[in-house]
Amino acid sequence: AKKVSLTSIDTLELPKKELQQERALINLFKQTDYDVVALLMHNESAEHITKFFTQQNLSPAIVGPDALDRKHFALESGHYKGEIYVASPFIFGITNLEAQKFASSFKKKYKTFPGLEATFMYDAGHVIASALKSNEVHNRQNILNYLASIKSAKKAIKGITGTLFF
Repeated sequence: AKKVSLTSIDTLELPKKELQQERALINLFKQTDYDVVALLMHNESAEHITKFFTQQNLSPAIVGPDALDRKHFALESGHYKGEIYVASPFIFGITNLEAQKFASSFKKKYKTFPGLEATFMYDAGHVIASALKSNEVHNRQNILNYLASIKSAKKAIKGITGTLFF
């Protein structure tokens, strides 16, 4: 089995101490041979680190949160040779046609790609619209009861992020 080690680097002050941090990173990565690096940070810091890897001809696999799934990250971090694994509740690149249509319409109207918040709000609006369209809903309590009844995949509402039930 390979040796597993964990090194934590505080990147909260990366812009303020960029040169000092970069030297520390160069030394750290040249002294060790990391196969995987977890970038658990906002996309701006992750962009800086990924650019650094590219400049230093390093290509460890990167694991990170959904911030690394943003189109801005891909554009700003440059051409990275290594693999990037993202933990995200939703990824547009591997989704259905309805989600692609939503993304296209959103981008056309707002001149930017929709984030997770807009995507989940769209689905939430779709669930509420389904409740309002049903013959069972006449007041707030009926809406609550309707939503509470959607508690299995069998009764789920199809959304752009998948089947929705509570």
